[in-house]
Amino acid sequence: MRRVLLTLMAIGLWPTLAFGQTTAQVVEYYHTDALGSVRAVTKKVSGQWQVVSRHDFMPFGEEVQPQNPPQDKRLFTGKERDQETGQDYFGARYLSPGRGRFTSADPLTASERISDPRTFNRYSHALNNPLRFLDPDGLEVPRSCSSDPKCTIVVRINVIINERAGVSEKALREYAEFELRRAKSLFESGANIRLELVATVSGIGRPIGSQFYVTGDDPKFLNIMVTDHTGMAAAGSSSLDHDHGDAAVVLIGMKQANSGTLNHEFVHTFWGDPWHPPSSGAIKNWFQQLARDAQVAGALWALSRADQSRLVAGDLRQGLEPRTFAVPANEETHEPKR
Repeated sequence: MRRVLLTLMAIGLWPTLAFGQTTAQVVEYYHTDALGSVRAVTKKVSGQWQVVSRHDFMPFGEEVQPQNPPQDKRLFTGKERDQETGQDYFGARYLSPGRGRFTSADPLTASERISDPRTFNRYSHALNNPLRFLDPDGLEVPRSCSSDPKCTIVVRINVIINERAGVSEKALREYAEFELRRAKSLFESGANIRLELVATVSGIGRPIGSQFYVTGDDPKFLNIMVTDHTGMAAAGSSSLDHDHGDAAVVLIGMKQANSGTLNHEFVHTFWGDPWHPPSSGAIKNWFQQLARDAQVAGALWALSRADQSRLVAGDLRQGLEPRTFAVPANEETHEPKR
């Protein structure tokens, strides 16, 4: 059975899909706000829509008139709520909604910045402004590392093998490993960015209209979905999965891609392009995307040349500062000076 998740954003209703097995043949629709918090769950029974549950939250996630026992595991900003403690699991630590604070200190102390005193509070959530900011897991690359060419930045990779691809899992896995080896050489030598393959999982990917939807992704990693064909005109794409903590997903179609497709999408992601999509208007979007692709091509050329790589290495490293999938290789040596 497929559970369909609908994301209700401030500007409209956007459909996305997730897949899971349940015992009853029921389709439930999850409606979330702009922060990703589940506000309502609905289902259709005998042709009539029914509201399964409603949820309202205080700024830091404390639920107004909570259900007892809670029917939904994922609530505030889409994070899983522990039913015994009432705390939300953010990956690296737990958030206490009643206190508006994490229950443990930020494990990456080097994320403190003198330019922003709020970062010195090691227990605060979303810089104490949860109506504007999200804090996926509290980890980021400090400026002291991104600005130091000798500090290695590790990008954690999760490769997702499409179970519904038209070629074997072995062929997809070998293709992903081969392309990653080539990408590692380029980014390590050109920008001291180490691509580290952490996990390889199976997932489901399918095109729907102009979008491609996946399962198996994780916001703690840079996720690469490898499939035989994207079902779209492009051989690769970079996007965010809003149903899984804005997980960064790079899609690669093996039969369409060339030797530079994965590197091209890496640069888009490192620069933060999925977080800043082009402005509205189909024609304007097309020209903006064309211009950005030209910039990416120029960056890849510079990275491949030892005498030119410094021209783009700084921008790539700085773009990784807020990404949850990137961390300094040696966190202890980049703690802030007090």
